[in-house]
Amino acid sequence: MVSTHRTILNECMKDMNIRTEVELTYSDKLSIPSLCGLFKPKILIPVSVAANICDEEFKYIIMHELTHLKSKDLIINVITTLLSMIYWFNPILLYGFYKMRQDCEISCDGQVISYLGEGKNILYGNTIIKVLELGGKGNRLVGTTSMVLNRLEMKRRIIMISKYNKINIKGILLGVVVVSIIGGFGIAINTSSISSDKNIVKATTLQVKTPVATSKNLVKNASSVLSLSNIKKSATATQNPIVPFSADIVIYNSHPNETYSSGIKVTDVGALINDKLVKEGFNSHFIKVKPPKDYNNSYYVTRDMITKNVKNYSNTILLDIHRDSLADNSNSNTKRIEFAVTQKNPRYESNKRFIDSLIGNIKNSNGVKSGIYFYQYGISFYNEDLSNKASIIELGNSMSSDNDIKACVEALVSALKNTQKGSSN
Repeated sequence: MVSTHRTILNECMKDMNIRTEVELTYSDKLSIPSLCGLFKPKILIPVSVAANICDEEFKYIIMHELTHLKSKDLIINVITTLLSMIYWFNPILLYGFYKMRQDCEISCDGQVISYLGEGKNILYGNTIIKVLELGGKGNRLVGTTSMVLNRLEMKRRIIMISKYNKINIKGILLGVVVVSIIGGFGIAINTSSISSDKNIVKATTLQVKTPVATSKNLVKNASSVLSLSNIKKSATATQNPIVPFSADIVIYNSHPNETYSSGIKVTDVGALINDKLVKEGFNSHFIKVKPPKDYNNSYYVTRDMITKNVKNYSNTILLDIHRDSLADNSNSNTKRIEFAVTQKNPRYESNKRFIDSLIGNIKNSNGVKSGIYFYQYGISFYNEDLSNKASIIELGNSMSSDNDIKACVEALVSALKNTQKGSSN
């Protein structure tokens, strides 16, 4: 993995015409990719991020940090940090510095996308969302440029990425100058009332740090042809208590709190898939999992659940149903099924054959597209080492309507039916 990442770094530096030597370092104490070092630049990559992204996503992260290096954002960051310490009592200047950091990130996004091919802006936006999810509530290190500042700024960035136009740098600099001039007047006015300014600063800080509920609901699709109740009614109550059982197919959700734009949860979709498989005559079982407190620990929770409760799980089809996250873009394919496979998983070859068979059958489904993501290890191999026929399945995305979801469910059930029929012949 390290050698591959180093190769990606060298290729990006060549493409972006950067000759400065850059060090690549991994850390288990960091939560967000960052750039540090004024004289000896170093890109810091969290271990949790490096282990759970593909090479393409890693490339986007590297390009983002190299753009900060090329734009001298580290120098700007140090200057604004020092000025924030000096003028801690002036809320106008503090807000101006905060907006400068935000605009630097947006400018950086625009420059990265300018290096990418057409349509790659959506993949880049998805990478930022994924980094935020893996990083959780990690704080930004002082003196570094972090890929994600906080959850509050994400909606604005994702919308601007999805509707990419070249960033007007002159406009940003003009805005900074205006804010600085206004701030200068504010210093003269506030000198006589520093105590009251402290309260304003505190109030401003509270507003800036207000968290949002979840990054996966940053951009919502308001349109939905079918009502939520239709899919929930179709998903009959096949959620049996978790007791040791045998089954040919097990459906579960490592991230049960994922929802679609209309409010449908992935647990509803998992139950619906199971219901249709049972009606087709399969010995299928759906396990409803409680939402884990820690995102990264979710796969360990479901792993423990499978090994303790599913008899002969190594010969059972294990399907972990998820929902993909996409930026708000009208060109996104909302009727798409994505499979994920871990290449270092000891059962990789058999998992890959199983997934290829499913994809081959989905190609015959009307309007539903499919694809595959490759990871090295993932988190605990995403439990794919437990069975010869196991996979994470991202069914639809955050913009999918109820009709899109039902089409994907029908395509997946049909593919499973045909795949099982072919393997029994």
